[in-house]
Amino acid sequence: MENVLQALRQEVAGWLARNLPPRPTFKLPQSFLEVESKEQLDYLRDWQKKVYEAGYLGMAWPAEYGGRGLPPEHQDVVNEELARVKAPFMFNTIGLFWAGPTILRLGTEAQKQRYIKGILSGDDIWCQGFSEPDHGSDLGNAQTKARREGDSYIIEGRKIWTTLGHFARHMILLARTNPEAPNKYAGLSFFLAPMDAPGITVRPIRKITGEYGFNEVIFDAARIPADTLVGEEGQGWQVAMAVLAFTQAFFALLLILMTNPFELMSTVPVEGVSLNPLLQNFWMVIHPPIIFAAYALWTIPFAYAFAALIT
Repeated sequence: MENVLQALRQEVAGWLARNLPPRPTFKLPQSFLEVESKEQLDYLRDWQKKVYEAGYLGMAWPAEYGGRGLPPEHQDVVNEELARVKAPFMFNTIGLFWAGPTILRLGTEAQKQRYIKGILSGDDIWCQGFSEPDHGSDLGNAQTKARREGDSYIIEGRKIWTTLGHFARHMILLARTNPEAPNKYAGLSFFLAPMDAPGITVRPIRKITGEYGFNEVIFDAARIPADTLVGEEGQGWQVAMAVLAFTQAFFALLLILMTNPFELMSTVPVEGVSLNPLLQNFWMVIHPPIIFAAYALWTIPFAYAFAALIT
């Protein structure tokens, strides 16, 4: 295996040397949270599609749904090489790290066939519909309602801080299907909602910096297909906890692969003296405990909920 991974590393390094895109003339966002313009989106989507078509994205996802079916160590090698050369990030983050793994773990066969390849290629952009204006991130108190009507659900409510909502084709949506459930968690259900359904309005939110990226999404009797339900009615809380468990893995990976934050600071001279040696040494001392603490903070609260889903 070690020889295979070493050969892959050399292959990826060579491919990146030939294919890494030039820096754009416009401002490139640092994360998916800041993608606000069509030109930013097109640049990042083109890069993700290029990486996927080269076979370097979704390497551990099942081949029958668009991945390559390889051991996860192969994707780890690619991720390390992408970070090494500071390649543009994979912009379809909610699809790649939250929606995709959730569909693969808990979705129907039809849902896997319908959604997974578009997530990897970047053709289908995903957003998240959890937080609400009156309840923030208190998911158990979500009040957006979903009422079954024949082969559809009628959605009423609002979601807030919806990253990529103005570009997304689909939303992972937590909504209340049973207001009379014995507890607030039992009344929730989880949907893969199409963002082009009639009755859905997306309103961009202007940040204090003047930039955009977040959105409010309004559902006014929006009709979505019943087969977008993940699991059964009333299982939304369990599915949402699985999503959050995948989220913790994403943030842990981000922390491990992220650029040294002092690298940027070290380029700014103070009275003609470079800060680089001091800052780099300081980072080497403090970043291991930061990574460990952040990983524990993000992961431990969801461990038991996720374990219940996979056992």
